Amino acid sequence: MSLASTIDPRTLGEGYLFRVRGLGTILRPGAAVSAYLQAPGRPVAGVVIPQSAVVRAVGKTWVYRQIAGDQFTRAEVNLGRTTSRGSLVTKGVPAGDRIVTVGAQILLSEEQKSQIQILEEAESK
Repeated sequence: MSLASTIDPRTLGEGYLFRVRGLGTILRPGAAVSAYLQAPGRPVAGVVIPQSAVVRAVGKTWVYRQIAGDQFTRAEVNLGRTTSRGSLVTKGVPAGDRIVTVGAQILLSEEQKSQIQILEEAESK
């Protein structure tokens, strides 16, 4: 019937409020319920990315893709629908790509740290 007034802290997704009739005491007020609703339109193709893989920087959302054994590149993504397993991404990460799911924030910090060092070296010249 309407959007919930808060975001679910576990999924970081939007909640919805529905009125259910005829179930008596089976459902309790405030209890979490998972439901699967058929959305209108065509099916959407993409990959589900866990929240632990997502980093935010310069006003955008990113993940780190593995491009070689120990080499990673940051890829911008647009998060779509949220599920219990993560967020649907329709562009930026092809199916089959390997992404960092643990330590992505550390990679971002290291990347930013190296950029600061390069700027400091350039300013000292």
